[in-house]
Amino acid sequence: MISHKAGLDAFIKFLRSEFSEENIEFWMACEEYKKSKNATQLPLKAKTIYETFIERESPKEVNLDFNTKVSVNQNMVHPTRNTFDAAQNKIYALMEQDS
Repeated sequence: MISHKAGLDAFIKFLRSEFSEENIEFWMACEEYKKSKNATQLPLKAKTIYETFIERESPKEVNLDFNTKVSVNQNMVHPTRNTFDAAQNKIYALMEQDS
């Protein structure tokens, strides 16, 4: 569903109605992050994603368990394209289950 533009748009609209649009926004940010062509930009992009979606009390904090947050936090020391994979998978499963 989220791999097609029309399906993604409909899903975003639904999540907004459920007040959980931060989940799909995080998932999409991770997808864009993984597609970054310039590796030197990864640390700054990772920091933005972390501060927006992962950090405690962040504006669009997603619901992640403690261990996943610790894992992401450790990955932030030297961000790679896989830094958010565990968190992204958890949020995908959450959207699949609850939405």
